[in-house]
Amino acid sequence: CLLLQTTWNELFLLNASQCNMPIQATQLLILNGIHSNTIETDKVQTYLEQTRKFQEQVEKFKLMHLDHAEYSCLKAITLFTPGSSTSFFV
Repeated sequence: CLLLQTTWNELFLLNASQCNMPIQATQLLILNGIHSNTIETDKVQTYLEQTRKFQEQVEKFKLMHLDHAEYSCLKAITLFTPGSSTSFFV
């Protein structure tokens, strides 16, 4: 359980890119009930910037055309080496 707690964000990124999950920041804002008039603009900007970075990382993995086995290996490496230099987030 501790391994999942420390590596969930990297595993989520790998799964999102493997499943070709479409990420649209505006739709996520609407679905989460976050509107620019209900919270500060800087929080919306931060959220949009984080979503953009996530999308860039997903696109990088998509461009590599990894197969199922390669994604599985990356997930295992990520899961069993938490806190190391395997973090995919920049």
